[in-house]
Amino acid sequence: MLLIGYGLDGLMGLRWRREEAIIDKGDERVRNRIFFLAVAVLVLLNLAGMASASSIISHTGANDPVTENFERWPWSGGMAVGPVLDDNGRAAWQVTDTGFPQQAIYNQQTLPGGGALNQEQIIDINTNGFVLSLEARIVQGPEYDVNGSQQPSAAIVASWFPGTRFDIALGLDESGNTLVILPDFIYMEGGGTSIGYNSHNTPLVIPGNDYHLYQLSYDPASRSASFFLDGVFQLTGYMGASPGAGIVTGNLGLAFGSLNSGSTNFSLAELETGQLSAVPEPSTMLLIVSGLAGLMGLRRRSCN
Repeated sequence: MLLIGYGLDGLMGLRWRREEAIIDKGDERVRNRIFFLAVAVLVLLNLAGMASASSIISHTGANDPVTENFERWPWSGGMAVGPVLDDNGRAAWQVTDTGFPQQAIYNQQTLPGGGALNQEQIIDINTNGFVLSLEARIVQGPEYDVNGSQQPSAAIVASWFPGTRFDIALGLDESGNTLVILPDFIYMEGGGTSIGYNSHNTPLVIPGNDYHLYQLSYDPASRSASFFLDGVFQLTGYMGASPGAGIVTGNLGLAFGSLNSGSTNFSLAELETGQLSAVPEPSTMLLIVSGLAGLMGLRRRSCN
């Protein structure tokens, strides 16, 4: 009986150890599934911020925009331009406004029949929207005074119909920090002695003066755009800018350059069809990952 008792105890212990092994193995499978789910969520969140888009035209790096289907804006003043191979680790094309009127602009080349965008591209924008992207750094420029001169140093423009255009303008505050201006009214003073951008809202202040990715995503359903900074959603409901005397709208496609004696290094200027999706800020993504990690710990405790 004693031997049998020992044998039963041994069998029971073996069974318990086996059940523990099964539980541990099951727990490990659950943890692995949650881990891969967390990775998948992060990947999907990242992909959600990418435009399902088709590029219409773009300037990149230190390439001469003239070789990328741009031309110098006929009404530009003096322009000093050239490649910058390494500016804070980026290649760029420098555009400096040196003359009158106070604009040194590249615009998308005009098609033989007139206008920069063809009919298919216009229909695509009106159906699917557009993404306007700018990656740039101001080298020098005037101080942008919200209640005064309202002179930005650089701008990128998307326009395909008369009366309204969508601009992202960059300026400098009194401390040399970068300002992002989404204008609701653009005007020319003194016949071109300055170009003013009345800000749609309080300009966004970005400490320092480095490269950032600025994007507008246009929704044709609402006829408004959302603004993204470095891929993170900032605001929505931007309705574009109305032009004052001397400011051009219509089928311009994409245009970019420096204003008001400013000098800017352009690493990217692009117009695409499609839209961006809002991506949670890094703190929100961290909360999601922490929540998944908590689920892993909760599952492990419930199995023990």
